[in-house]
Amino acid sequence: MKKMLGVFLFAAAFSAMTAGAAFAAGLGNWHQNDYGYWWQRVDGTYPVSSWKWIDGNGDGIAECYHFDNKGYMDCDTWINGFYVGEDGAWISGGYVQYRSVADGVDEVKAPATDYEKPAAVSSKLLGRYEMHTELTDFYVVIENDAYGESILTYQQSGFHEDGSRADLFYRFTLQETSSGHYVGDEWTYSGDMITFDWKPGMDYLDNVRLNGAGLSKFYKSK
Repeated sequence: MKKMLGVFLFAAAFSAMTAGAAFAAGLGNWHQNDYGYWWQRVDGTYPVSSWKWIDGNGDGIAECYHFDNKGYMDCDTWINGFYVGEDGAWISGGYVQYRSVADGVDEVKAPATDYEKPAAVSSKLLGRYEMHTELTDFYVVIENDAYGESILTYQQSGFHEDGSRADLFYRFTLQETSSGHYVGDEWTYSGDMITFDWKPGMDYLDNVRLNGAGLSKFYKSK
């Protein structure tokens, strides 16, 4: 999730709260459903009612997250006087706090295995899809990469109604999560996500939503 440049001192009180953490890092990965995000270790366990320093993308830098009594990550709220942002990471003095894995963390991303990789989507879904308004052009390109994973590229260009630029660009790993429902996510890195519905025979992506915002239908380019 999002990194901020610079080195920041950790609040003494917060350090005291987390001092009892065992810094023998466990391997795991982020997971998500309709209720939120949670961190699940390779043995199937997950943190509950606790703070954890997590390197969720294996880059050697960890942020601190709090999990509720059901194991879901808290976000955009105060926990015992400490604020966690929209991405769930602890923020102090306006900055996301982080620590190096070399300094000791609770959890780190497990290496991907072939079993963990989502299966490639139907070849009939591959292609370029478009949606246009008076001010903005939207494009979705779905393709399979050389490693057998499906990649969705999302791009928009143009203007908002207030005249500001509406340019965006994302690359998502795409998977079918249930019959006809697809999810593309970058949540281990940024929290961004796209979802849509599609079934064989359709020449459009239906119910397209980017980070929860509805985008209507994207029709396949002829």
